[in-house]
Amino acid sequence: MTASLTTEPPPAPVDDGPPPAGPLVVVSHRGPVQFSTEDGARVATRGAGGLVTAFAGLGSRLEDTVWVCAAISDEDRAVAAEHAGAFAVAEAGGWRLRMLDIDPEQHRQFYAMIA
Repeated sequence: MTASLTTEPPPAPVDDGPPPAGPLVVVSHRGPVQFSTEDGARVATRGAGGLVTAFAGLGSRLEDTVWVCAAISDEDRAVAAEHAGAFAVAEAGGWRLRMLDIDPEQHRQFYAMIA
C-alpha cells in the first residue's frame, strides 16, 4: 500500500458564528478541579479524567457554564458546604462549579460494588 501526499493546503476552518446563547451544564462524577490542603492552605488543582481534558478551555469561551460534580474529597465537601449554589474558582478554567456533597459511605459503596 502506498500513501499519497498532497501539497494542497487544508480547508479553511468553518466559522459557525458566535457561541450558542443560553447555559451549558455538564454533569459528571469528577469536576474540572479538586480541592486539597497543603501546609494548612486550601489548594485547587485540575481534576483528572477524560471529560476534564476534553472540556479544558471551553468554559472560558462560553458565557454561561456550570459543571455539576461530586464533592469527593474531605476538602471538596468543605468547599461544597461553603457555597449554596454555583461558584467560580480560577483553576476551573471559566466554569462555575456546583459540587454535590454525597455521603462518603454511599459513594464508596457505589464505586466499590456497582461501578
